[in-house]
Amino acid sequence: MKIYKIGLYASTFFLVSMVYTTQAVAASWECRKHLGHEPIVRVWAEPDSNAGTLEANGITKDAWYRQEGFDHRWDLDLDESDGIDAVTFIIELDGSGKYYHFGEEKNVQSPTLYTQCTKTE
Repeated sequence: MKIYKIGLYASTFFLVSMVYTTQAVAASWECRKHLGHEPIVRVWAEPDSNAGTLEANGITKDAWYRQEGFDHRWDLDLDESDGIDAVTFIIELDGSGKYYHFGEEKNVQSPTLYTQCTKTE
């Protein structure tokens, strides 16, 4: 009888922990060029990790996520041989989203695209 109770507790714990750990994403945002338009950039940040995801133009890529003060930042390297092709996306405290595409340049000063972002989760 005691073995049955332990097995029941263990399986209940496993089920509860499985439900808890599959709560997926800590935060996600949808970013639009103009209010009322479809999102052109979507970003996700994984809970308790530096893993993130960035989707633009229907293409989804894994990204490195971090929070800098109140800003959220995603970085990804599109050309790993280092012809530099990299992207940075930053969401500021007021919801302003700035998309930087570095192409072959290292020192891009202004964003390629400005968006307005809203948190979805």
